[in-house]
Amino acid sequence: MARVTTREVSGFKTCGRPRVVDSASWADDVVLTDDCAHYIESQPCELIEETVEWTFVDNGADPATPGFDAHKVERSTTHLKPADGNRACDACGFEESNFSLTPRMRYMSRSEQSQDELRRRSMQADRRQAEQVSAAERQAAALEALARQGEENGRVAQLERELAELRELLAAQANGHDDEPAPARPRPKAKV
Repeated sequence: MARVTTREVSGFKTCGRPRVVDSASWADDVVLTDDCAHYIESQPCELIEETVEWTFVDNGADPATPGFDAHKVERSTTHLKPADGNRACDACGFEESNFSLTPRMRYMSRSEQSQDELRRRSMQADRRQAEQVSAAERQAAALEALARQGEENGRVAQLERELAELRELLAAQANGHDDEPAPARPRPKAKV
């Protein structure tokens, strides 16, 4: 069975807000122009460090194997959580923060451009492409609707032609004159 140990330590809390979304929605994909102050500068805090250790025996090793100490730790994991239970960023209110034993590293910028410039360009290109695809889809749907309307108009014209032919045929059967009714047949006389 794994061995779990906990201890209280001093550590750091860094805002966990992603830099590619705004505060309104995860779906907006907007790169923020300003980072949260607690993303730039980690804040000191008290943490609970929980370590879980598995020995070779815990993982199924035979403790009687000669020359092998199966009771040594084979692997372990460490999890940090806030001692006060508050995971939210104190500066921007984002619901998650990152916790570590050391503050977030800061690297010197060797470029005159912002560190997020390539991401901004990539997202703008993605957005333009999505807009083009959307416009092309709308145009294709409009062309399909127009084609269906054209087919319907063609069917209506065909039906009108067929109706005109039927009228001509009926007129030809009615003594060949459209404007004169057919003469009435004399009735046979009744026999007395």
